[in-house]
Amino acid sequence: MLGTMSTVKDYEARLIVQSRVAGRIRTPEEIFIKQRREPSCTYMQWLDGPRQSAEHIYCSDTSDNSNPVRKRGRTLMNTKALTPAQMQALQIVLRPVDDDGLYGMVARYANQYFDAAENARPGDFIVELRPAVVFNNPSSCVRIRRRNPLPNAPFQGQSELCVDERTKMPSTFRNWDARGELLEAFLIGDFQINTGLIDADFELKNQTTSD
Repeated sequence: MLGTMSTVKDYEARLIVQSRVAGRIRTPEEIFIKQRREPSCTYMQWLDGPRQSAEHIYCSDTSDNSNPVRKRGRTLMNTKALTPAQMQALQIVLRPVDDDGLYGMVARYANQYFDAAENARPGDFIVELRPAVVFNNPSSCVRIRRRNPLPNAPFQGQSELCVDERTKMPSTFRNWDARGELLEAFLIGDFQINTGLIDADFELKNQTTSD
């Protein structure tokens, strides 16, 4: 998976996201995401769930300051210049699911697994391998569980990563706390990879204009 991800310059995908906030599990949300590695840009649109139709765009400072993406990003932070639709999106979506999109999620889970492997003593973890079907495609999953987790520490329970057997792309990320309660879940599929996304592909689609 890491080898495959290193070759992905840009992608489009569909996410099913569920997370626990302030102790309560949120309603699952379906999100369309597209991301470019360099210059870094991420676009997300919520297709279903409480934030349906909301949008988020984030581009790094290395992006060309003259392109529409950077101008649009600056406008979104100037509340006096916002249209009603932009104001609503800003109020609902303060940040993306993950600031670094799929690239960030892969790095975070890989580091978590590598740290566990490097620091573990015999018997610290239980490792389970299992098959799964995600977005109608077969995946291979690895789940690690601490035998003696710290009750009040986050991400001390179980963690699972699934990889699509055909594409070798990540298909599932899940984390549980020490009590077995789900902290976060990301299901990923319907990939389009290395299509050559350009600046014009990272613009708000549902914004309205005013006179």
